[in-house]
Amino acid sequence: MFKRLFTTGTMEQCVLIAALCWSLWNRRNKWVWNKIDMSVFGTKSVAINLLEDWKRAQQEKVKCTPTINSRSRCWQKPPVGWVKINIDAATFMQDNSIGIGGVIRDDRGDFVRAMCQQVEGLWQPREAEAITLRELLSWTKKYGFVRCVFETDSKLLADAYN
Repeated sequence: MFKRLFTTGTMEQCVLIAALCWSLWNRRNKWVWNKIDMSVFGTKSVAINLLEDWKRAQQEKVKCTPTINSRSRCWQKPPVGWVKINIDAATFMQDNSIGIGGVIRDDRGDFVRAMCQQVEGLWQPREAEAITLRELLSWTKKYGFVRCVFETDSKLLADAYN
């Protein structure tokens, strides 16, 4: 269904679908981790606000300009001669597997390579993130990347690795 929607829909429809999916995922996480419940209308409102923000950013070509003391939410290029690898994992309870993936960009911010794969097994999110890092470390070795910066949204994984 999503494949059909994304191939036949307009850009705005595709972004709205992505925003709705993110909003549902965010609602689920708020409930699972903090027992905070959001109404269906609140979930839809978040998605619509995301869509409006996206439209405004497309029109204004908004640049990310972090302030000195704030944590940057913008993707930063790696040092010259290095690559940055953004990694992530997702668990799929229905078929007892996880999806893992990563994207490599060079010191100019240009796309170099990406990978994704499905791994069988019922894993917790923290384990799925660790498996992703392990697989991507092997992948970078296979393609000869030596100077790598890894970036993850898993604080637990980042703290453990560091």
